[in-house]
Amino acid sequence: MKPVTGTPSESAVRKAKPAFSIESSKQRKRYGNWMFYGDYGTGKTTLAASASEVPEMKDVLFLNIEAGDESIRHMDLDIVDISDFSQFARVHEYLRIHCKHRDQWEDDKDEAAKARLIELEAILKGVEEDSIKEPTMYRTVIIDTLTEVQKYCMYGLLGVQIGEWALDMAPEAPEWQDWSKSAEMIRLLIRSFRDLPMHTIIVCAQANEQDHQKRFHHHPLLPGKLANEAQGFFDVVGYLVAAPTEGGGMHRRLWLEPGQTFKAKNRFADFKDRFVDDPTMANLSKLRLMPKS
Repeated sequence: MKPVTGTPSESAVRKAKPAFSIESSKQRKRYGNWMFYGDYGTGKTTLAASASEVPEMKDVLFLNIEAGDESIRHMDLDIVDISDFSQFARVHEYLRIHCKHRDQWEDDKDEAAKARLIELEAILKGVEEDSIKEPTMYRTVIIDTLTEVQKYCMYGLLGVQIGEWALDMAPEAPEWQDWSKSAEMIRLLIRSFRDLPMHTIIVCAQANEQDHQKRFHHHPLLPGKLANEAQGFFDVVGYLVAAPTEGGGMHRRLWLEPGQTFKAKNRFADFKDRFVDDPTMANLSKLRLMPKS
């Protein structure tokens, strides 16, 4: 019996490119999505950048929005200075293409993919292709900080270009629709970077709000509902605090479970504690993340 006109045959369906694919949870590559927030000077940037010391997370691309890379200058990572929100779109496009060719070269030893990686790297680093023997293979991207990203987004919506806007001219005050657009653009940015096939680490400043009992509550410094919503995008949200020691050093604690006055979360399968002292990405990466539900 012939198939009904307009209905694809079984053989045609078999040959068509599927709309989705199925992978074994035990075999698929896994990448973590992290957010660290805390007060200024607690070491958030250094913690995030310590991913460069973890073999499984190399190579690292650091998106420098706060111009605060002095504390990590001794670390082996690549830096992109961000001066306006539109650059994030270009960086994301590059990383999407990079990850595609990275996997083709790693998994299939596709020489054309390797050549493309080298070509793109040479263009962006401003060097000759012949000077690159092996391409950089980015497995981690760091955004420092999301708080500044949101401000850049708002400036873009208001038509303010940093470095070109006259400092004695007051920008227009954001209206409700500007805040709404900004929030949606930040959500899209987080989702887009989070869904790249690589580790994503986002740093955020800390907001402090006082309740009627004069207690301060701490959460990521983002406007409105975005402060709570953003945390849902990540496997780990760590609240980093620091205090000086008697010996003149600094003791740091990363809270991974929420407390009465701060937000935190984790999806570690076997982690039974509430915090990690003197955290680095090396010791955090040893904790096993649960598969996404």
